[in-house]
This record gives sequence, C-alpha cells and structure tokens, in this order.
Amino acid sequence: YFPDAEAMRAQASRATRIYSSGTLAEISSLRFDEAVHFIIPLLLASLPRTFGLMLLGTGVWRIGIMQRPQEWRSLLWGILAIAGSLGSLTTTLEVWSKETGNPAPGAFDLLYPYSVLFLAFAYAACLLLWLGPRQANRLEWPWRLTAAAGRMALSNYLAQSVVFTTIFYSYGFGLFGRLGSAAALLLGLTVFAAQLIASELW
Repeated sequence: YFPDAEAMRAQASRATRIYSSGTLAEISSLRFDEAVHFIIPLLLASLPRTFGLMLLGTGVWRIGIMQRPQEWRSLLWGILAIAGSLGSLTTTLEVWSKETGNPAPGAFDLLYPYSVLFLAFAYAACLLLWLGPRQANRLEWPWRLTAAAGRMALSNYLAQSVVFTTIFYSYGFGLFGRLGSAAALLLGLTVFAAQLIASELW
C-alpha cells in the first residue's frame, strides 16, 4: 500500500516544481494527492509503533522517571549510552550505504528501521539528565521556555505552517527545494527559538 522508492522520487520531483512555482490550485491538488497516497499510508503504517510508544510514555510517567529523573540517573545513563550508540551507528551506516551504494552489514540493516527510536530514547535520556537537577544548577529557563511552548503547541504548529509555507511556497518566497541542509536547519532553529521566546512572552 505504501508507495515504492520510484514513486517517492517522482513525487519529490513533482513537489519541488509545484511548491516552488505552481499556482494555489496546483498546490492544493498536490496536497490532497500527497495526503491520499503518501501521508495516510504512512500514518497507518506507523500507528502500531506510535501506540506502543504512547503506552511506554505513560509507563515512564507513572513510575516517576519524568518527575524525579535524579532518582533514575543510572538507568538514564545506560539508555543514553546504549540507545545513543545503536542509533548513531545504524543511522551512519545507512547513510553511508545510500551514498556509496554498498550494503550495510546485515545486523545493522535489520536494526535501521528502529534507529529513530534508539535516537529518540537517547535524546530523551540526555534531556532528563541535563535538565533534571535544575534546582541545583539553576537551569530554570529551558524548562520555562519549553513549558510555555508546550502549552501553546497547537498555536505554534499552526504558526510554523503559516511561516514556512510563506517562505517555501510559490505564493510566498518560493524557496522550496532551493535551500541546502545547513541553511534549512538554521532557518528551522531560528523560527523555533523565536517561538520559544514568543510563547514565554504570551
């Protein structure tokens, strides 16, 4: 049901052309087509994993890791070391494989679909280790800013849609497909930092 690699490449080429220079009607038609043929299949395919992660998150909350991370430092360090190593290694090998055309080692190729989960666990453990002892190191501002942004999650999501469609779509600046990875990353971080500050002020 999910499109193959050739269909994905064709869609990427079509999207780059239409989003950067198409009419509003063409963009709307493309968005509908993407929803039916790409986004809905992706959501259905990821539903079991997402549901499992939601259950895991509920369990993590109920046993108190989020509220008292300082009591779980050994576990968090273990998760950071193991999940971070596996996620980084599998992602690096997969990127290397795609860039060179050489197959990744079999075991790591099997682990690649889970590399995003490994990295997510590592990121979460790192944040809890860093932000956990906030009373001791007085790092209150990261908590305050992210809490404010979290309370405005829908507003920030909609604002990002407005900002980025204006920047990338043809009815704005038409930069879709024209920025490199570094420039796109810097732009994303700049907008998110501005949203953190705006959420706190609001």
